[in-house]
Amino acid sequence: LVVKSQLMELLREMERDGHDVSGAAAELVALVNYVTSSQLSMRELQTHLDFCAMQIRQQLR
Repeated sequence: LVVKSQLMELLREMERDGHDVSGAAAELVALVNYVTSSQLSMRELQTHLDFCAMQIRQQLR
């Protein structure tokens, strides 16, 4: 999910230099996955709220 991340590029560069960055890389991937999942959930919630608002408007007519 990390398409173009300066932090991931830095971790890859450090890895090429011989540093063990596996823990930091795993944390970054987990963080990006969490944020992406949260954004999807928020979009789904917004869609549901929009639907509820539409239903309420129709009932008030």
